[in-house]
Amino acid sequence: RIPPSETADGRCVLKTMSAIVLAGGASRRFGSDKTRASWGAKTLLERAVEPLAGSFGEVLVVTRKPAGLSGLRRKGVRVVPDLFSEPHPMGGLLSGLDACVWEYAFVCGADMPFVSPALARALGEAASGYGAAVPRWDGALQPLCAVYSRRVRGVLRRMVGEGHLALGGLLDIVPTRYLSEDEVAAADPEGRSFVDIDTRADYAHWGGAAVARDAWGRRIDYLRLSV
Repeated sequence: RIPPSETADGRCVLKTMSAIVLAGGASRRFGSDKTRASWGAKTLLERAVEPLAGSFGEVLVVTRKPAGLSGLRRKGVRVVPDLFSEPHPMGGLLSGLDACVWEYAFVCGADMPFVSPALARALGEAASGYGAAVPRWDGALQPLCAVYSRRVRGVLRRMVGEGHLALGGLLDIVPTRYLSEDEVAAADPEGRSFVDIDTRADYAHWGGAAVARDAWGRRIDYLRLSV
């Protein structure tokens, strides 16, 4: 019997999926480009990509600012342009699905530093036969930490063209498998995958400003350095 986390030829389901990291947001609440904010010895974007890079068949970063990402490219990450000038998740999702090579893609934001590959695997397994697999946590759907099929691109393209930019509207149209909180907790008991760094307060609270010290042992204040 094939383990549920493996495909028919024995490969982990994640190896037959793409991972798309959306890095095209405007960072208005943060005050500067949060994807380039320091997170220890890395940037927040690099921290978001790190747990995905060794798990998936490919990893893509969708961005409107591709300059300065050569380090990710050297690690095999594909940097693809956001096809839309206005920053919104629907456009980033469509840009990523257009570029990816696998049928299903796990999608998360570049400001989510604690995404669990185990949760991504659970979503990938649940998505088979659906247009999307979306987790529920703390009473709310989490469409920016979810799996989508490339088959939803036609619906996405039409919605974006008509100015309908809410991911919830997409889920109302395409066949969607919703993971319950119990299912999510089996893979990510604390729901840390859904932590996103929207504000400077989030950044300080979750560790972005206090995870490194200089050569003299003094704490480096990345809140100040990253502006």
